[in-house]
Amino acid sequence: MKSGHDYGLKHKRWGYAFEKRWLVAVQSEKELGQSCPGENNLSFVPNEPGSPVTLNFHEGANGYTVNLKTDLYANEHPCGAGHFTWATFQDHIDHGGGPLPRPDKLVTTVTAYYQHWLPAGAARGIIGFQGFWNGRSHLVEVSTPSDNWGDNYPASWVIDYKDTPDLEFVNVDARGWGIGLKLGVETTVEIDWVTLLDPLIFLEYLDPVTSWDNATTQSVFMGHELKNEKAKGSGVADLWFSDFKVEDSGLRPSGNTLPQ
Repeated sequence: MKSGHDYGLKHKRWGYAFEKRWLVAVQSEKELGQSCPGENNLSFVPNEPGSPVTLNFHEGANGYTVNLKTDLYANEHPCGAGHFTWATFQDHIDHGGGPLPRPDKLVTTVTAYYQHWLPAGAARGIIGFQGFWNGRSHLVEVSTPSDNWGDNYPASWVIDYKDTPDLEFVNVDARGWGIGLKLGVETTVEIDWVTLLDPLIFLEYLDPVTSWDNATTQSVFMGHELKNEKAKGSGVADLWFSDFKVEDSGLRPSGNTLPQ
């Protein structure tokens, strides 16, 4: 069943306000939660003069193709080297998006092309989910990382995990889960999120869910993250995507199938 703000990306509406639209969030930080420059989730405004982040819509016969790019090769980061610049395009229920199915029914589909060029940096492409249960948010990002991105959990397909009072964050490697972006190849990706959430709950990377009836999906999104090793000349992360769809799958058995 069709769901979400803009099934198939048929409209060119984006911004930061509470109107009905896609949400764009950009966070550049060296320390967790400390934006530089700008305020949290709006470190850079896409397309403004001097901004390394650009967002462009290209109209086609069946809807729009979106190009989200961070260029810290030609542009200088005003706060210097060593910043992680996370740029996302979201269907977010609290910022003009939705309605979104609850997490165990959520399916997202998108056709995407992701590439990075990194003479002095590291990067990853992202397909993401954020849900809410047990009194806090849970953020899962399926990543296509560069070889030099780093891995805090090399024995598993989990790349990183953070646990705070307000948020659990899990970054997983797309290659291990058989989903996600393929570097330099146009890919149609379908994620039935419960098949990822259940094993992460089983592995204790996410809080258990007492009842999916009490869980909500806050956001689904596309994006990338680029770490600049120099203030200028570090690299480019470039994402193109179209036919972004959110669907309610209806109830189905899940399970704890783990990546091999």
